[in-house]
Amino acid sequence: MKQLRSLYVYSRTVFCLIMMLGLLTVTCVVLEFGEVSTQAQSPCNPETKPPVRSPDSTRPFFRQGDTVYVVIESSINAQGQIDQIWRGLNSWSNVAGIQFTPGPPPVPHSSSDPTIIYFQNANLGRVPYASTSYGGTHGDGSLANATITFNTSARTGETASSPNDGPFYNPSLPGYDTIFQKETEHEIGHPMGLGDALGINGETVMNRSAYDCPNDNCGMKPVEVTPCDKSAAGEVQRVPPPDPGGGFGDGGGGGGGNGDCPCGDCVYGCDGYGGGDGTNCDWISVGGQCWAGVEYYDSYGVLEYSDPPYCEDPQYVSVCW
Repeated sequence: MKQLRSLYVYSRTVFCLIMMLGLLTVTCVVLEFGEVSTQAQSPCNPETKPPVRSPDSTRPFFRQGDTVYVVIESSINAQGQIDQIWRGLNSWSNVAGIQFTPGPPPVPHSSSDPTIIYFQNANLGRVPYASTSYGGTHGDGSLANATITFNTSARTGETASSPNDGPFYNPSLPGYDTIFQKETEHEIGHPMGLGDALGINGETVMNRSAYDCPNDNCGMKPVEVTPCDKSAAGEVQRVPPPDPGGGFGDGGGGGGGNGDCPCGDCVYGCDGYGGGDGTNCDWISVGGQCWAGVEYYDSYGVLEYSDPPYCEDPQYVSVCW
């Protein structure tokens, strides 16, 4: 009987130990799974992710949910380059609700302060390979318009005496079919609110292009915007979409309503001295192309021809409240 009691106590002890070990094993598995799940939620390497910039009036951001109108200047006439630009834009589409659409804003327009991005080719010397210049802000501090320039005279060598010096945009070398897409994605990343990154090759479109790497054929930048890029852009502090207000007038008394809205003759001539009799109106210079006259664009947003008047800058509209 004594032996049976001892065996009973021993069995209970063993049973309890087995149960405790089982619970510890389950706890460790849950904790490890939780750690793996947490890591999986972040698509970025924290040491090399593209930096999220703070709001800056000299380099403003797109608004949340903004519609960005894209104008491709006549200096870009190769269909292959145009197609690459649109692939780059579409790669960013819907991040923070932002959409890109061809051509200038229609007149009248559903918003009194549309956002416009211009693309052009130009000669800027050896570097940079591409650049973004900011043309102004909306009343809420968000980006009003900017110009992205592909420096088609850029060189791969740091100096003219570099042994591998040659054109950066080189149609005879691999990568020419994606380089304008990559540079578009990188430059759009700046008004998306991201700075240049120093990530590993192919990790982020915000990596800089490198010397001795024509067409980025060494793969510093990926071809598509990455989950890391989209995640970082989602951390940017943006202003909300504008209040659409009460709409547009018909050229007489102007549109009423809440928020800013064009009134009187909503678009004035290129010199800023047009008609219009809206009440409580201010002149606003938004830069860029003048909307006066008639402009004809193809489905890619490329200006085909225009009837006068037509000018680059300034452009004036009136706003009422």
